[in-house]
Amino acid sequence: MQDGSGLGNHLPSLTNLDFSDKKLQAVVCVVRNGIKKEDTSHKQLEMPANKDLTHTEIANILNYMLHSWSEQASPVKELTVAEYMELCK
Repeated sequence: MQDGSGLGNHLPSLTNLDFSDKKLQAVVCVVRNGIKKEDTSHKQLEMPANKDLTHTEIANILNYMLHSWSEQASPVKELTVAEYMELCK
């Protein structure tokens, strides 16, 4: 939904995002590498990879999410995204 509330079991809610350092690293990796649905018993949805996005574009996406659906004030920096992308498996 446009307000970030999700859609039941189909789309998770984006409200009250927690982008602490460890979780931010995981989110950067998910945006870049996507999520594969390997286990059909989980309700986790598959998400395609976005290998063509630049560090700046990923930072902009995350900052949009934080600004729209979270009360976290500190913006995600391009340099942080670049560092976290190096740690993605």
